Amino acid sequence: MAYFSDLGSSCAQQDCKTQDFLPFQCDCCKKTFCLAHFRYTEHSCPSSGGKNRLALICPLCKNTVQWNENENPNIVWENHSNSNSCRSRPKSNVKSKCSAPGCKTKIGPSNTQTCLKCNQMTCLAHRFEELHNCPSLKSHTTDQGNSTGKADQKRPDQTQARSLDNDLPQSCCCEECTVM
Repeated sequence: MAYFSDLGSSCAQQDCKTQDFLPFQCDCCKKTFCLAHFRYTEHSCPSSGGKNRLALICPLCKNTVQWNENENPNIVWENHSNSNSCRSRPKSNVKSKCSAPGCKTKIGPSNTQTCLKCNQMTCLAHRFEELHNCPSLKSHTTDQGNSTGKADQKRPDQTQARSLDNDLPQSCCCEECTVM
C-alpha cells in the first residue's frame, strides 16, 4: 500500500478523479471535488439554483455591486460609478493636530487628551492646563491677584484643597482629639 493513499478523497468530476488531500464538498449536491472543480459552474451543479453570486466592492462608495459570470466586472463597475447610487464617502480618519500653540503633533485615539476645563484636544505632552494655555487657568490666576513665577502657578484643584486644609483645626492622627 502506498503512503497517504487512504487520506483525502477523489474528485467526483467524471473526467478528473484526482486524489485531493484537501477536498471541497459542494453545499448543494454534497459531492466532493478538487480545487479545479469545486465551483458550481465547473462541475455543472444541478442543484445550485442561482447560488453562484459574484460581487465587487466599489472603491469610491464601499458598496457591494453584484455581477454575473457573463458580464465584464469592469463594465459593471463603470455603470455603477456613473449611476446615482455611487456616492463617494468623505474621509473620516482625518487626524487633527494638538491645540497647543506651536505643536504640530497629529493626535489620534491613543495619544489624545481632552482638557476638562476648556474641552481642547491636546497631545499627551500638553495635557496639563499650564502647557496648552488653558483659558480657565488664566481666569483663575487673575482671581488670586498678581501671581508671578512658576511656584505660584498651581493647578486650581490643588490650591482649593490647600485653602480648605488651612481652615480646619489641627488634629493628631485620630479624629476625636483636636489640638488648638
